[in-house]
Amino acid sequence: MIIDGVCLPDKVHRRRWNLTERLLSCLCLSLLLCAAAIAATPVGSVIRNQASATYKDSNGVEQFTTSNIVETTIQQVAGVELTQDQNKLTASGGEVSFPHVLSNTGNGADTFTLIASNLAAGDDYDFNSIEIFADIDQNGVADDAIALTESPALAAGESFHFVIVTGVPGVAGATDTAGMEVVATSSFDTGQSVSNTDSATVTAAALIDVVKSMSALGGDSPDGPFTVTLSYRNDSASSAAGVTLIDALPAGMSYVAGSGRWSVTGSLVLTDSNSADVQGSAPASILYCAYEAGCTGLPEAVQDADSSSANQVTAILNEVGPGESGTLEFDVTIDSDVTAIDLVNTAEFEYDGGAGTTARVNTNSVAFAVAQAVGVVANGSDSSSVDGTDEAVTVASAFQGSTVAFENVIWNTGNGTDSFDVIVDSGSSTFPAGTAFQLFQGDGLTPLVDSSGNGIPDTGPLAPAGSYRVVLKASLPPSALGDNGGAGYQVTKRARSTTDPSIFNDVTDSLGQILPSSVDLTNNAATGNAGALGEGAGPEASAEVSNVAIPGNTTQFILYASNIGNIDDTFDLAVSTDSTFASETLPAGWSVTFRSSDDTTDVSSTGNIAVGTSVRILADVSVPAGQAPVEQSLYFRILSPATGAVDVLHDAVSVVDASTLLLEPDSHGQLEPGGAIVYTHQLKNVGNATITGIDLSTVDSLVADGWSSAVYEDTDDDGVFTAADQLISTVAALPAGTTKVLFVKVVAPANAAYGAADTTLLTASWNSGADSVEASNVTTVDAGDIGIVKEQALDLGCDGVLDGAYTRQPFAVEPGNNCVQYRLTATNAGVEPVFNAIIQDATPAFTVYRSSATCSATVCTITEPVDGGTGLVTGEVATVEPGESVEFIFAVVIE
Repeated sequence: MIIDGVCLPDKVHRRRWNLTERLLSCLCLSLLLCAAAIAATPVGSVIRNQASATYKDSNGVEQFTTSNIVETTIQQVAGVELTQDQNKLTASGGEVSFPHVLSNTGNGADTFTLIASNLAAGDDYDFNSIEIFADIDQNGVADDAIALTESPALAAGESFHFVIVTGVPGVAGATDTAGMEVVATSSFDTGQSVSNTDSATVTAAALIDVVKSMSALGGDSPDGPFTVTLSYRNDSASSAAGVTLIDALPAGMSYVAGSGRWSVTGSLVLTDSNSADVQGSAPASILYCAYEAGCTGLPEAVQDADSSSANQVTAILNEVGPGESGTLEFDVTIDSDVTAIDLVNTAEFEYDGGAGTTARVNTNSVAFAVAQAVGVVANGSDSSSVDGTDEAVTVASAFQGSTVAFENVIWNTGNGTDSFDVIVDSGSSTFPAGTAFQLFQGDGLTPLVDSSGNGIPDTGPLAPAGSYRVVLKASLPPSALGDNGGAGYQVTKRARSTTDPSIFNDVTDSLGQILPSSVDLTNNAATGNAGALGEGAGPEASAEVSNVAIPGNTTQFILYASNIGNIDDTFDLAVSTDSTFASETLPAGWSVTFRSSDDTTDVSSTGNIAVGTSVRILADVSVPAGQAPVEQSLYFRILSPATGAVDVLHDAVSVVDASTLLLEPDSHGQLEPGGAIVYTHQLKNVGNATITGIDLSTVDSLVADGWSSAVYEDTDDDGVFTAADQLISTVAALPAGTTKVLFVKVVAPANAAYGAADTTLLTASWNSGADSVEASNVTTVDAGDIGIVKEQALDLGCDGVLDGAYTRQPFAVEPGNNCVQYRLTATNAGVEPVFNAIIQDATPAFTVYRSSATCSATVCTITEPVDGGTGLVTGEVATVEPGESVEFIFAVVIE
């Protein structure tokens, strides 16, 4: 399957990031701790939302309309966390190391200045040297002799391990204490800083220090074993007794039974189960017990939340003599189904240095980064994330010209939060030509929009095991009939990870039957004969015949039009690069001429074809000189003006897949006969270079009935169609990353029939027509005409007081305790009342609901999420009179 120009296998739905990728992605070579969660919405995120409304017109027919899109951009906020305050014992003239962890708790990349200095007052002496060093391997020891004054650049959620090494003057006496403060300050916002206070007390008793390390700082779930090492040393001239080492492992990390080793006893396996089992020979003996029910009556860890010593590693060394050092090692494994987080572990120790047991002291912290395993399943089940459950999603039949809805569920089967692009593979769809696909949120009414900034609609962030319902609507062309030769019609919907786009999963939506086609257009032979290509209803997903042409030359396609209906008929001939034939266009400089069977006469129709017979037609395609080597799809159509019987055949001379423009949204609206409606569109350059010479055009499906349309630019840049806005047919240049607002005004003739539906296709083309993007607007004639406009306003501090006027324009806001208030205005511009009008919206990605919604109608039924929740927000009004407007207002909090 080919999506976004990349050939991918049909089923790929789970990939585990290997350790190298995980460490590199977190810059662990210098950042030392790769945090898995970011509390605030990431800087630069764009919250995009589009509302919709449904109602019944005076004839009882349900109608549907959509609003414009509004955007809110998240600004950067700084945040910093520093751990931990410490108090250690030291010898006069000695050296003390204090390990710390600095974390970026903001929502964007930042660096932090680090300043450590003696306390100005309140202690007995000053350190005679204070220096900060990186601790890359998280073993509590300075990695090199390069002193630091600033952290490396930290992404949001990342952390930096470092140690502060201090010197104690030889004049410091017993019980004297020195204090030091370390301050970390954000470079992005110098008003954001945090500090720790460390102190060292001089003693003449024994001095024990312990540091912790691991054989690896990251891996998968499950994974292991990995070795934990507790290294101790006695830096004094006195012996220490009852040196107690305690390690309570974090949830998700498990002790490996029988893995304990002590450097003094070498390869001897320490027993885990007996709290009174002394091993080794006095004075070099050890009491060891680990994660066994018999490990009772031992000093209890303060790092865990219980009061049992049976769920920890405990080692009590009988004696550690002056200058002695050693290690205690044991193995751990990473459990299954651990989310992509950092498992942070800190050991503890205490001892008797000759003056009684010391206060409990923590070692340095070690963070084990559990790698994110990316996984996704798309199926039809609300209750099961198993791939294939309730697939394919099938609708048995539908009427020609109707809209078919398929409900799919996207599941995050990975172990970390992820967003999933939802891609409709319309290129390989077997649905009839002219079928229009549109994605909606689970309510089936609110359009699905992009929250990740890549221009593709997505689910928004999904937690592990979370699910999101997506509705795909397929609007069938009125002329489409048949069951596709018994195979029905299928379209593939792909859910693709934004964390790792190589991970995706497909679900198929299937329609069983419309009605049989009455005409068939094929290549090389008539339908039913050997060599016929493209039999059955088209257009085909891929070209049936691809001719190679030299620029400046002509290539010929052999076509057969077969009348497989029940009456004699004549069919008009047409060609386009648009499979829906909303516009009949060819690239600049290209031309197509239809010729009679003997290649002597130009023709524009087949002439009369008797039932069960066929006509041979030649199509000469001329390629302009200087045309760059590309592939271009061509769609040949035969259409009966009498019966509407139609078929489209997909051939090719080339195919273009280089579009870097995004044109959105597709919209629906209503008007009355002789009325006009204006649709708002955004033309975005999502590539990396300026695009010039962008031609704009519209084509109306009912132009023959007097419908018309025109394109305007937002000349005064206010996001609202006004008299100041000018007609536009060409955008001279659109720089990368910029957006141009366009308005399409559609006018219905005065004699337009109620229920008539015109599709206006807005096309933006460039590269002399070689590249193009499109957006469709479906306008229905109705005496009751509801239009909906969406606006947004900023509410700083979420105090309910707006800090600016409502606008359709994008604006920026910081995450956290700030709100955006949305105002949806639904107006009946028709001459008849409408009934059961439902104004509908939903909380966009990166937001939660702020209750409560308000509605201007006297009687309005509001359905809304709980405060702090997410989901659908609706207001239902029984009747909206002609000329009446209803305002529906709700707010969301930016996470």
